[in-house]
Amino acid sequence: MRMIKKWATILLTLIFFIYPVKYAFAHPELTNVLYTDSDTGWVIKEYSFGSHNKNTSFTYCFDDATFINTTDVNGVQASTYLYTAFTDGINKWTSSLPSLSFTESSSSPYIVSAEYRADTSTIAYWRGGSSTEVGGDSNHRHHTNGVIVMNAAQMPSTRSANSVTMAHEVGHMIGLHDVYVRSDILMYGYSGGSATGPTKYDINGAKVVTGLHGNSDHAFTTHQDSGVYHKEVCTICDGFQRENHNPVEVGYYVGSSGHQINCSECGLIIVNRCTSPFISGSSIKVASENICSKITYSCASGHSFTYNDTSHLLDSNNKCIDCGYTGTSWCFPFTHNWSLVSEELISTENQCYKAIKACSKCHQNKEDIISSHDFTDSCTTINCKKCNWAREAPNHEIVVEIVYPATSTVCREFYDKCNNCTFRMLVNTDTTHTYGGWTSNTTLNKCERTCSTCGYVATKSHSYDYGCDPECNDCMAIRTTTVSHSYNDCLDTDCNKCSFTRTAPGHSYSYGLWTDVATAGTCEKRLLSCKNCTYSYYVYDYIHAYSDCTDSSCNDCGYTRTAPGHSYTYGSWTDVATDGTCEKRLISCDNCTYSYYVYDYSHAYSGCTDSVCNDCSYTRTAPGHSYTYGSWLDVATDGTCERRLISCNNCTYSYYAYDYTHAYTDCTDSTCNDCTYTRTSPGHSYTYGSWTDVTTSGTCEKRLVSCNNCSYSYYVYDYSHAYSDCTDSICNDCSYSRTAPGHSYSYGSWTDVATSGTCEKRLVSCNNCSYSYYVYDYSHAYSGCTDSTCNDCSYTRTAPGHSYSYGSWTDVTTSGTCEKRLVSCNNCSYSYYVYDYSHAYSGCTDSTCNDCSYTRTAPGHSYTYGSWTDVATSGTCEKRLVSCNNCSYSYYIYDYSHIYSGCTDSTCNDCSYSRTAPGHSYTYGSWTDVATSGTCEKRLVSCNNCSYSYYVYDYSHIYSSSTDRYCNDCGYMR
Repeated sequence: MRMIKKWATILLTLIFFIYPVKYAFAHPELTNVLYTDSDTGWVIKEYSFGSHNKNTSFTYCFDDATFINTTDVNGVQASTYLYTAFTDGINKWTSSLPSLSFTESSSSPYIVSAEYRADTSTIAYWRGGSSTEVGGDSNHRHHTNGVIVMNAAQMPSTRSANSVTMAHEVGHMIGLHDVYVRSDILMYGYSGGSATGPTKYDINGAKVVTGLHGNSDHAFTTHQDSGVYHKEVCTICDGFQRENHNPVEVGYYVGSSGHQINCSECGLIIVNRCTSPFISGSSIKVASENICSKITYSCASGHSFTYNDTSHLLDSNNKCIDCGYTGTSWCFPFTHNWSLVSEELISTENQCYKAIKACSKCHQNKEDIISSHDFTDSCTTINCKKCNWAREAPNHEIVVEIVYPATSTVCREFYDKCNNCTFRMLVNTDTTHTYGGWTSNTTLNKCERTCSTCGYVATKSHSYDYGCDPECNDCMAIRTTTVSHSYNDCLDTDCNKCSFTRTAPGHSYSYGLWTDVATAGTCEKRLLSCKNCTYSYYVYDYIHAYSDCTDSSCNDCGYTRTAPGHSYTYGSWTDVATDGTCEKRLISCDNCTYSYYVYDYSHAYSGCTDSVCNDCSYTRTAPGHSYTYGSWLDVATDGTCERRLISCNNCTYSYYAYDYTHAYTDCTDSTCNDCTYTRTSPGHSYTYGSWTDVTTSGTCEKRLVSCNNCSYSYYVYDYSHAYSDCTDSICNDCSYSRTAPGHSYSYGSWTDVATSGTCEKRLVSCNNCSYSYYVYDYSHAYSGCTDSTCNDCSYTRTAPGHSYSYGSWTDVTTSGTCEKRLVSCNNCSYSYYVYDYSHAYSGCTDSTCNDCSYTRTAPGHSYTYGSWTDVATSGTCEKRLVSCNNCSYSYYIYDYSHIYSGCTDSTCNDCSYSRTAPGHSYTYGSWTDVATSGTCEKRLVSCNNCSYSYYVYDYSHIYSSSTDRYCNDCGYMR
C-alpha cells in the first residue's frame, strides 16, 4: 500500500523532472510586475507597477528665449502660435483624463522649447533627461525631467494638427513610449496616425503610469503564453503579469506506454509525449519538514528525473513511517489555518494580553503572548487602551515644523510639534517673501515673480514707457499686440517715439492739372501731392510748342515770340523711276515740320543696249546696235589666228572679232594654212575600239586604235586568257578551253567570333585566285572556375565558381598565426590556405593556446568596475561587479557600511535597507537674548550623535512690576 501511494504521488508531479528541457521551473513567481506589448496600445516608460511615483500633477515651463528668437517659414515669430499649440495638446489630455493636471511654472523639470530646422521633417520631439531606477531594476528607469522641442520650420499651419502633435509629446512627458504596430492611437510613433486625441489605449497607459490604475485595480484573466510564463492579462488596462507554468503529466502513467507534460492552467505542452515507459528508480531519505525523500527515475529513451516526495505517512505519534521525521500535529506538513478564539488580559509592563487561537483544519490550539501596549498617540495617555496597565506619562519631544501657506500676506509659519503625540502650536509667522526677478506669464499676459522660499506667485500688469514701446519695463517680454508708431513722412524710417526702425514705404503721388506760366523760359507747371502725408512739389514744362517756324504764339500757354522763319536742309535724290520722271529730293526746314520736293525729269543711259537708267531704277526697251564689219587680219599667235573690227553705226561702241582656230593638213603638219603661225605638231590622239575574239592558245582578243584628229589607225592584241579561278577551264573573255590547274592555299590568323557556341575563325585563301573560306573553333578556353572571359576570344560567360574541398587544420604555432588548412577546388587546379590568426586561451592567465599549443606570456586580467547596486541587508549595503575587460572572469566587491542622514533616518542613503532609527539624544545650550517684542530668549538644542539641531524660543518677557520697562531675562525695553 505504501508503494501505491508513492506511485500516485509521483504521477501528479512528474512534470518537474521528466526531461532536462529549456524551461527553468526554479524561477520565483513574478508578482507585482506589470508588462506591456506594443499591440496592447500603450507602452510605459517603466514596467514595474506599484513602484512608480504615482504622479498625476505636472509642471512645465516655456523656454521663452527660444520662442522669441525662433520664426516659422513665413518669418512669423514662433510664440504667436506655438504657445497655443502646446496648451491645446494639454487640454486634449485633461479633457480625456480629468485626474491629470498641468501647471505652467517659472521653472520646471519639464521644459517646452522651440527651434527652426528646415533640414529635418520632424515636427516635434521629446528628449528625455535624467532618470531614476524603478523597483530596484537598473534596466527599468523613469524620466524625471525632459524637454519637448517644437520645430517651427515644419509645424503645420492648422491649429488642430499642431494640437494633436503636442498631445503626443505630452504623452511622453507623462511617461508613455511610442507604439509602432497600430496607427489608430495617439502614441503612434510614425506620421500618418488617425487619432485626434488620447484614445482608450493611451488613457489606459496614462492611468497605469500615474498610479490611477494600480495593484488593487487590476482584474487579471489567464491567457496562454508561448514562453516559460503565463500571461495574466488585466481586462481593464490590457497590461499583464507573468506566472510560472503549473506542469502536470497528461494522459499516460509511469510504467505504461509513455508520458507528456502540459501546464494545467494554460495548456502549453512543456515536454512532448515520450512512448518509452519508466523502467528503474532509486530513493534517498531526506527526513525534513517539507521533503520525505528524493526519488530518481529513468526511461528507455534516456529521460530521467528526480522527484521530491513531500508527503509524509504518519503514525499515531506524528512520526513518518518512511523517513522517521516527527511532526507536531496531523496538519503536518501542511500549513495551519489559525483563527482567534479568545483573549486573556495580563496587564504587566512587558505583557499586555494572551491571544488563544485554534486551527480550523486540525483543531489544535495555541497561545500567543502580545507584549506591546496601546497608549494611543498622546504623550499624556497613562493607561493602556487594551489592558488598562498604567505607565508614567512621558514628556513631549518637541521639533520645529515649518509650513508654507504661500499667500500674498504669509510666506511661512513655524510650529512646535511633538514627535510622539498630536501636540502642535504656532510660534512665529514670516510675512516677508523673497522674490526673484519678474518674468512673463503668456497665458495671463502679465508679469509674474515667484517667492524662492514658499513658491507664492505674484502677478501684475505689464508696464511700458510709451504707446508703441515693444518691451515690458519689468519682465522684458515683447508684446504681441499691434502698436502705432509715429513718423515724419513716408520716407522716415525711425519712429519718433521709440527706437523701432521700419522699411520706409515711400510717397504715393496724386498729379494736379497743368497751369500756364507763359514766360520765355517756362511754359507750364503742375502740383504733385503725396496721398499718405503732407509732402508736395511742382513739376515744370520748360519747352513751348509752336505750329512751325513762322508761328509766333505758343500752342500750350499763349506766350508770343518773334517767328525765326525756315532754315533748310536738302535731302538726297531718291528714285521716282517713271517714264517721264527720273528722281526727286526732299527740302526740309531745320526747326519745324515744313518741307517740299524738287524733281529731275531726264533719264541717263550708257549706250544703245542699256535698258536701265543710270540714275534711277527705270527700265526701257533698248534699241540695240547697228554694225559695220571690217576685213580679217593675221594675228599669228599660239592662241589666235586672225581678227576683224565690228563698229556700231549709232554710237561709239565697237569691238574685234577673233578666229582662235588654226587650220592644219593633219596631226603632223606644223604651219597654219590661214596665217603664218608655226606650231610644234602634236602627233596623233587615239580612240580605242572594242575587243574582239581571236581564240587561239597564244592570243585571246584584238581591238582597233584610231587617231581622233586624222585618218591614221592600227590593231592592238591581248595574248593572256582570263579564268574565274584555278578550277575554271574556259576563258572568261574568249571561248578558248584549257586544262584547269586547281587551288594552292594560304592559311590566315585566327580572329574572334566570341559567341556562346563559337570561339574563333580563320580565312583559308587560294594563292593563285580569289577563292577562300573560313575554318571555325567551337571550344572556349578558360583559366579556371572563376574565369569569366575566354583566353582565346573576348566572349564572357557567367563563371560557375569553385566547388571546394576543405582540408584539416594544421598547426602553424607562431605569435601571429595559430593554424592553417588547404582549400582546393574540385573542378580545377585552384587552391589556397585559410589561416586562423587568433589564438584561443581559457582566460587572461592562460599562457598556452587551446588550438595549436603556442605559448605566450599571459597578460593577466584588466578590470572594469561596475556601478554599485543595492544588497540592502543589515550587514551589507551595496555590491559592484568587477569584470575583466578581456575574458569572462569577474567577482563582486561588497560595501558593509550603511550611511544615514541622521539619527531619525531609517533608510540607508546608498541602498534601500531600512533600520529602526535610534532617534536623537539632545544637549541643551544656554539661553541667549533675542530681545524683540514677541520673543525673549532662545537656546540651541543639538543632537549628540548627528548634525541635527534646532532653537527653542521663550516668547514671554518677565518684568518686576507693571511699571517695570525692562525684561529681567533679556533686557527688552517695553
